[in-house]
Amino acid sequence: MKRFLAITASVVMICVAIVIRSSIDDRGGSAAKKPSSGQVTIACVTELAEQCGGLPGIIVQVEDAAVTAKKIAAGTAHIDGWVTFDPWPEIANELARAKVTGKSARLVASRLVIAMVAERESALAPTCGGAVNWKCLGQAIGKQWTEVGGRADWGTVKAGSPAASSGLGLLLLGNAASGYFGNADFATNDFDTDPGFNFWRSNVTSTPASFSEFILKFPAAFSAVGTTDREVQAGKGSRDVALLTPDPAASAVVVLAEVDDQRALDLADDLTALLKQAGWMPDPPDATGLPNPGVLLALSGLAG
Repeated sequence: MKRFLAITASVVMICVAIVIRSSIDDRGGSAAKKPSSGQVTIACVTELAEQCGGLPGIIVQVEDAAVTAKKIAAGTAHIDGWVTFDPWPEIANELARAKVTGKSARLVASRLVIAMVAERESALAPTCGGAVNWKCLGQAIGKQWTEVGGRADWGTVKAGSPAASSGLGLLLLGNAASGYFGNADFATNDFDTDPGFNFWRSNVTSTPASFSEFILKFPAAFSAVGTTDREVQAGKGSRDVALLTPDPAASAVVVLAEVDDQRALDLADDLTALLKQAGWMPDPPDATGLPNPGVLLALSGLAG
């Protein structure tokens, strides 16, 4: 009887082991992503919608970076990959307080810049100590041009950047804040210890503006906007636009981040080719020059 029970127990243990091994093999390992099947679905920031749309056989969801970040953090995105800007995937991780994005491929880049009506840049530069920068420009917003060296018929100083909920908008706000503090290593507690920062920030973010709006109504609507070097070179036409590189310098780096399926990273080469055709530069830098993801999350307002 004892021998029979021992044999029976051994058979049961072997069967259990086979079932467990089969289950692990089916999943590709306990930490594997979901099985690779069906069409690949990616989310794409609005700024890169045209290039994402050029990928054949892919389902593309175009939306602002902040919308996607919140979905990924909540586990409701249901996407295989995300085409966005560094460090938005890490911002989603910070928002979730967990690692909710996987590997990222760095594809292309462009410098973050200030595009300004050249005549007005020359007028404001002496007030800024010889060169227009984000700190001085932000402090001038809302003032009469006559107060800062310009002409009466220019009215008030108007400048801005895309909304911080957009992929590029948050990067530009982060770069502008770096210009205010003089470096990209500032921390969130600096927001309150510097009495002038919140006023400056409200100026810079009060009127969201895109480069296309700046060009369409040149030079009346905005004297300056935050944008990328690529966008200025592609869209300024014959307009007399001054291209200013803020100090510290920073770059917009396009990344393709894995979310639910590693197959998304297979799109990297095709997407890079499309982005290069649109004027983005290859060989992106290893570092963006921007504040860390936690600081950018605080600037975004997503964390409440």
